[in-house]
Amino acid sequence: MLHKERDRVKRVLEIGKSLPLDDAEKIGHWGRYACITSTGYIEVALRLVIQLHVQSKATAEIAAYVVKDMEGVQNPKAEKIVKVLRCFSDTWANAMDSYFTTNPEVKEAIDSLMANRHLIAHGRPCSISLGRVGMYFEKADEAIQFIDDMLNPLQKAA
Repeated sequence: MLHKERDRVKRVLEIGKSLPLDDAEKIGHWGRYACITSTGYIEVALRLVIQLHVQSKATAEIAAYVVKDMEGVQNPKAEKIVKVLRCFSDTWANAMDSYFTTNPEVKEAIDSLMANRHLIAHGRPCSISLGRVGMYFEKADEAIQFIDDMLNPLQKAA
């Protein structure tokens, strides 16, 4: 399921690469759209990874509660991701915090995408480029993969 979400964003980025280079306005709008889809991916992917873990470990009632509660997690900057993980486990949160410390470009990518999303959503000027979104998306996806590997290691082996 996670790969479907990832592939959807990759498709948006691929389509953007095919836009005529002389149409700066269209490329600018597409970059903003790609930013929105990339941040949506971070939200959805975080929920899916946690949902997969909870559904494999908890009763159906507890899993349903957690899945419903996770719908409230929006605009997850790096700090918020750590905070969400801390609700489940200090070990997970500390591992994620350490990951961000040793990979500051990943933290920067997530936080920049979320900050630009905020500007876009509120009609503020935003000059994020399609290329920059692509680079940030790849880094943000590394964080999602780290979380998935940490929470669902047996799912990978299956």
